[in-house]
Amino acid sequence: MAQTDHYRETLRFATTGFVGRAELEAAPILSRRDLDGAGDAIRSELATYAFSSYSSGTTESPVIIDRSAEEQNYLTEFFNLLNRDDVAIPRLALLAASWHHGRRLELPGNICVLAVSLAARTGYDIAHRLLSRQFRTGGPTHIAVIAGATNRIEQLTRYLQLRESDGFPDIDELHVSGQYLSERSKTYLEEYWRAPVHDTYSLTELFGSAFRCIECGLYHFHPFIFPEAVDLVSGQRISKGRGRLLLTGLYPFTQMTPIIRYSPGDVVEVSPIVCSIGRPGFQFLGRVARALILQSGKGPNWILTGADVIEAVGTINEVAIFRDPAPIPEECQGVGAPKFGVLPSIPETLAIELTFDPKVEPERTNRIGQLIRDRLAANAPQAAQPSLRALKLRLVPPGTLDAISVSRP
Repeated sequence: MAQTDHYRETLRFATTGFVGRAELEAAPILSRRDLDGAGDAIRSELATYAFSSYSSGTTESPVIIDRSAEEQNYLTEFFNLLNRDDVAIPRLALLAASWHHGRRLELPGNICVLAVSLAARTGYDIAHRLLSRQFRTGGPTHIAVIAGATNRIEQLTRYLQLRESDGFPDIDELHVSGQYLSERSKTYLEEYWRAPVHDTYSLTELFGSAFRCIECGLYHFHPFIFPEAVDLVSGQRISKGRGRLLLTGLYPFTQMTPIIRYSPGDVVEVSPIVCSIGRPGFQFLGRVARALILQSGKGPNWILTGADVIEAVGTINEVAIFRDPAPIPEECQGVGAPKFGVLPSIPETLAIELTFDPKVEPERTNRIGQLIRDRLAANAPQAAQPSLRALKLRLVPPGTLDAISVSRP
């Protein structure tokens, strides 16, 4: 930590050795813009450059993260040691790969990965053929695991559903990440594949992820990362409730690009320790850029998140869906996240795009608006009701949210 110009300038405890919770809380929050702007000043002088990875850039400009030979070598040794007694049968996995991320850290394991790009139509045909294939490997004969970004796996499922109504019985599990997984999407995937869906929170900037606990239903971070939640307004650490996620990468899992109290731009709800894992639990609720702090004089403020909106409007056919800019099969365009956001010209107002012009059908628009309000209220705790009643909701015509910068959930 002390071997970077950035932290010499920003952390008063950078040369004192051990850092406790109190010292960490005093450190400034590192935004994406800070991380990107720091350049080489945030990179360790003691690490040997090996390669670079890139964030997707869906919400801001992509961030370049350098990796070192030391951390790649350490991770290889660590996981070889961790899995030395693993006698599990090797499995074949189909990975919906994203070439936008550059090279990734490579971890040893007993999975043989078949990577395809689902950012173009040809990838869907290749995936279909691989899933239908019987392999002569001397080991597993069929693909048993599917992994990738949530939207890509949903699109692939739609593509296959129109061609293989009986599905693929050899699939044991699906692993998705990258976007909020709604209950509707989870049910859709599990019903078609007849296999459990495991949702993981991960990011390019740091090694490690958060997994959903089968005991408490919340997400726990691997011990390679120290997570925090802070109040969206004050920036003070909170142990319960909704706030901004901050992450700190721990040595030696992160070496070349030390990241301390980094804000990836996500809203979480943190809960105290409630299960045998012994670490706080988190729920991931979407992007900070799409969250609204609803103020009410009759009760505490309520943070309305992207997850709240998705769960409320996900089954309303009149709500428009984001079109994927990639040249994917047209029949897969109907699978995606609902279009909503905050209009720059009307702050603190939730805008939801409809498939028709609200001015042409005002009565229908009013019914949909009331349905959305009712569902948001039904899914929120009693303490949030006064704030939700004060929500400014605007239903807008097709194309409105295409013309402004609205981040995906």
